[in-house]
Amino acid sequence: GTLNNTSFTICEGSTASISSTGASVGLGVTYQWQFSANSGGPYSNVTNAEGSGGTTTSFTTNPTLAAGTYYLVLAVTCENTGTTLSDEITLVVNPAPSLSVTPTSGIICNPGGAAVTLTASGADTYSWTPNTNITPDNISASVSVSPTATTVYSVEGTTTATGCKKTLQVPITVGTTPTTSISASPSASVCSGSNITLNANASLPAPTYC
Repeated sequence: GTLNNTSFTICEGSTASISSTGASVGLGVTYQWQFSANSGGPYSNVTNAEGSGGTTTSFTTNPTLAAGTYYLVLAVTCENTGTTLSDEITLVVNPAPSLSVTPTSGIICNPGGAAVTLTASGADTYSWTPNTNITPDNISASVSVSPTATTVYSVEGTTTATGCKKTLQVPITVGTTPTTSISASPSASVCSGSNITLNANASLPAPTYC
């Protein structure tokens, strides 16, 4: 058969589909994809941890495959003639960015609450969404957000050299500031030296975060 490609480059978290077209089919013909960490082998049979379709003419890698370089071959065994190996296939899995965000969540009191500063690191470029109530822009590593309602912000980090991406989410909860009132008893004027009772009342929304 003919391989659809002999070199694949993907990002961690994505998949590659490797196939052989025009391969012999029929009784007494079996297929087994094999892989190695070294060019030229020795090769081992792929397992479900590496991907699916390991005993067919089409193999798809798992998105959980760790970053690294892998070498694959398709072993075709014919009952009468034995086993032959395809050309070697090189699969490069580039790592996703080591993206992190601090803090991982935030709270703003409304009204009067201060904006929350979010700082991303571990990638070359960044893109924040939604692009609302955010300064100075949505492509800086560090941004300040001041949503008027509870919002989940997402940041996508990209490694420029490989184009590999990773996304994290940061929930920002908007709570209601309690309202307070003070009353005096008695409410009339009092003379110097007399007592007056002050009553403070607070209205706390449920649930409240402020």
